[in-house]
Amino acid sequence: MSQTLDLNELERSAYREAQQDGLADALLGLTLLVYAAFVAFRGPLTAICVLAALLGGPRLLAAVRKRLTNPRIGRVQLRPDKTRHVLPGVLAYIFLVAAALAIAFAVFSNLADRALWYRWLPLFVGMMLVGALAHAHSKSGSARYPVFALLAAAAGLVTSLLHFPSPESRLITYLLAMGLFLILAGAVLLARFLRSHPTPAAEAPDDNH
Repeated sequence: MSQTLDLNELERSAYREAQQDGLADALLGLTLLVYAAFVAFRGPLTAICVLAALLGGPRLLAAVRKRLTNPRIGRVQLRPDKTRHVLPGVLAYIFLVAAALAIAFAVFSNLADRALWYRWLPLFVGMMLVGALAHAHSKSGSARYPVFALLAAAAGLVTSLLHFPSPESRLITYLLAMGLFLILAGAVLLARFLRSHPTPAAEAPDDNH
């Protein structure tokens, strides 16, 4: 009896399996905290930290997974996204979000008001997170990513509407809040993953008893 295999679903299943440890979520949260530090302090050291987070994040994720995740579920080899395929979509999404904000400002306020653009930065960053999380959902089918995306957009809107003493403090608050949430969510997912996937050595019965 022949059976048709859905290769896209198999790939989503493999990606979902690889993401169940929550480490990618925690790394995204840590990156947001680094960005918050950069906005707050704006010095050479914080710039180096941002660069290190961008360049070293994937390597750190792979190293931690090699130690914690792979011994439990094996190594899941995922097909990497091709930059020439992903980058145009990312740029188009950023342009659409910026254009939507510009149209709203032109209709309801003053498009040239820089303070207005600064005020709505949390919503803009939140929509960037929505795009990233929507991409993760399309690759994995995991139900948590739409929830995270909705929270990112809602938090961005609320933070943009609230009063803050400065544009920087508004953006820093948003980055800290979302960063800490993603780190906490990643820690909960990791704890659940480690509990439900003990290492083979831990599963093996003790011959002495």
